[in-house]
Amino acid sequence: ANFIIDLGAEIKNAGRNIPLSFAISIPIVIVIYTLIGLVDVGVVPCEMTANQPLSVSAGNFLSGPLATFFTVGGGLLAMATTLNATFMFGARYILVFADDEVVPKRLAAVSKRFATPHWGLLFMFLVSLLAMPLGTKSLTIFGITASIGSIVLLIPILIAAFLLPRRMPSVYDRASFKLKGFWLWLLPALAMLFGVFFVAALGMESPLGFILFVAWMVVGITYYFVRNRYLKAKRGTGLDAIAHKGI
Repeated sequence: ANFIIDLGAEIKNAGRNIPLSFAISIPIVIVIYTLIGLVDVGVVPCEMTANQPLSVSAGNFLSGPLATFFTVGGGLLAMATTLNATFMFGARYILVFADDEVVPKRLAAVSKRFATPHWGLLFMFLVSLLAMPLGTKSLTIFGITASIGSIVLLIPILIAAFLLPRRMPSVYDRASFKLKGFWLWLLPALAMLFGVFFVAALGMESPLGFILFVAWMVVGITYYFVRNRYLKAKRGTGLDAIAHKGI
């Protein structure tokens, strides 16, 4: 859902097609995951598969080479789809950040051959390498840190959705899809409530993951203020003023 929203400006008739994509894709995914679970439990008793990967079930009815192909191929396919989505929406973040000058505009330089911000994507890759010292044994911690970040990322957007009609009515009026009346405060409020709940749950599951997220937030906030101060000193215009002009 987040990825589709990030691509909203490039989707034709977004006000119709984004809600329609949710209505079609979410039920399909629920059915597929339910069927996978039924097959998993049907092959091996649930007591044996609890907290275990699907490779445990696959090993019971697939031969050695096929089981290896299932495990390796499934993992590579899952990684490829995740990376594809990450680079897809990550590229848009870079373009927006560069347009607002949160990051240098050079990072938004678009490749003439592939039409992608190659320097920005390279920067994303290099930053991601910082997680490597966590080691393979700490993948759960890294996953929780990333999950908390993806949830917290949505909270300012939900607050903005609630305030938009009052703070920027002209922008709200141009929107193809609008929340009105009762729904305008109910849906963002429920989403924020669930977001806070899941952040708390993930933090209790892995305090270290939560601490790493807070540390990363401190780095980001510090960078923002340093960048803002640099731009003000250089030309007298800060990041807030630059972002406001682009609305």
